[in-house]
Amino acid sequence: MTEEHGVISSFQQRRQLEEAIANLATTTTDRELRNSVAAIAATYPQAMLMAALVRNLGNSNSQLRGGLGYLAAHLPHDDAVNLLRQVVADRQRSPIERNTAALIMDRYLNAPAPGALLADLADDDEAPYQSLLEAVEEGRGNRYVLLEYVLQMQQHPAETAFMVMGLVDRLPAADRIELLRLMAQDARLPVVRAALDRLGLLAADEPRALRALHTLQFALQPARAEQVERIIRKLQFSGRRYTPPAADGWRALVTPPDAGGFLSIWFVQPATAADDDGILLGFILSLFTGAVQFSGGVDMDAALLPPPHALGDIFKVEMGNGTRLTMQETAFDLGRWFLRTALAVNWAREQVQPLPEEYQLYNDLLWEFAAPQIDAALTQRWAAVTAAPDALPDPETLNAAAFALMEEPAMQSWLVWSVALWETVAPSARRLHAPEMLVRLVLRELAEAPEKDDLLRAMATGLRALALWFASAGHLSAADRAGLFAAWFERLPAGDNPLLELLLLRGLQAM
Repeated sequence: MTEEHGVISSFQQRRQLEEAIANLATTTTDRELRNSVAAIAATYPQAMLMAALVRNLGNSNSQLRGGLGYLAAHLPHDDAVNLLRQVVADRQRSPIERNTAALIMDRYLNAPAPGALLADLADDDEAPYQSLLEAVEEGRGNRYVLLEYVLQMQQHPAETAFMVMGLVDRLPAADRIELLRLMAQDARLPVVRAALDRLGLLAADEPRALRALHTLQFALQPARAEQVERIIRKLQFSGRRYTPPAADGWRALVTPPDAGGFLSIWFVQPATAADDDGILLGFILSLFTGAVQFSGGVDMDAALLPPPHALGDIFKVEMGNGTRLTMQETAFDLGRWFLRTALAVNWAREQVQPLPEEYQLYNDLLWEFAAPQIDAALTQRWAAVTAAPDALPDPETLNAAAFALMEEPAMQSWLVWSVALWETVAPSARRLHAPEMLVRLVLRELAEAPEKDDLLRAMATGLRALALWFASAGHLSAADRAGLFAAWFERLPAGDNPLLELLLLRGLQAM
C-alpha cells in the first residue's frame, strides 16, 4: 500500500469513526449505547479512539457524552486518565470540554479530577446552562437524553444538583417538569425535597406537573411519597386536582411465579395509530426480596409486540433465542399490583436496593393512572395465607394436592430450581442411592441448612403469588392448592412436606 493510499485509508477511517460517535446521540437505551460503544472500541485503533474522545468532549448531547464515558472505559485506564486530566487542566479549552472530561474521569474511570484543576470553573454557569438548554431540546424527541443528563448530575455532590436546579428555574415552566420528576427520584433526600417543592409550585398552573406529582406517589418509597401526598393535598385545597386517565389499551402479561418468588411482567401498549410505535415495559420482580429488573422501550415496532389474547388466556411467547416463555394475559391493574407489591418489599428492607435507572424514566407511564385495584377475591386470597387456620390438613389431602399441583404446566419453572439443586450433587453420589432415598437425604440436609428459613419463605411467597396467578386465569382448584401450600410451607417440617418432596423427585428424574 502506498503512502498516499495509507493517508486516504486513515482519513476514511477517521470519518467513519466520527460518524459512529455522532450516531451515539441517536441511541435510546443504555444497552444500545453500550453495545454501540463496544463495537466502536473493537473496530478502531487506540490512538484514533483517544483523539476522537478529545475531539468530541465539547459536544453538548448528553447521550453522546455518556457514550464517550463508556468509550474511555474501553481504553487503557492510565492513558485515558492522563489524557482527560490534560484537558481538565487546559484553560484554553471550553468549560464544556473541561467539565465533560472531569465527569468522565469521575464517573467512568473512578479517578476524580483534583479540585484545583476545576477551581476556575466554579463561577461559570453559562456553559452548563447552554448544555441544559440543548439537553431539553434533544429530550423533546428522545426522553433518554434527559435521564442521561440527570444521571451525570448525580455523579457530583449535592451542591451540583442544587446548582442545576437553579439553572432549571430559568427554563420555561413546561420544560422543567420532566427534569424535576427525574431529580425527585435522586438517592439524596435534600435533592428530592427541593425537586418536589418546585413541582408543587409549578402544579398551581401546569397540569403536567400535577401528573408528575401523582406518579411520584407510587414511584417513591413511602417516607418520600408522604411529602408528595402533602403537596397534593395542599393543591387540592386550592382547587387543583388531578384526574387520572383511563388505561385504555394497556395490557399486562405475567409469567407464573417461580420457587424464588420471581415473576416476569410485560406491560404493553399497542400503537394507537398506523404510523405510531408501541410500548413494552418489561420487569423481572421478586416478591420475596423486592428486587426489580427493568428493560423497555417506547418505540417498539407493532410486529414485535405479542398479539392480544382474552383475559386469563395462557400462551407461549417466542423469545427469539429458541426459548418460549409461558405467560398469562391478565388485568393491567393486577400486573401493576404485583409491581407495587415488589416495590413495597424492597422499601421495607433494611437496605433498600436501588431501582433500575431506566425504570425512573418510564415509571410515569404506569403510574399516571389511579392506584391499581384488584378483584376482591384476589385480595382475599392474598390475605388468607397470613390468616391460615391452626389445624394442619391431613396427610392424604396434602399428598393429593401436591400431586395435582405438580401436574400443572405452570410448575415447570419450579423444576428449574430443583434441577439446579441436583446439579450441585456429584453424579457419582446420585448413583449411590435410589431416587426416593436421595430425596430423603436432601430433605434431611435442608432441614439443618442455615438458609432453610429463607428458602421456605421464598417458596411460600412464590406459592402465594401463584395462587393469584391461577385464580386470575379462572383455575380456581389449582389456586386453592397453591394457597394451601403457601399457608403451610413454612410450618411443615421439610421431611413432612409432600410438595417439596415431589418437587425434588421430579427434578431428579428430569436430570
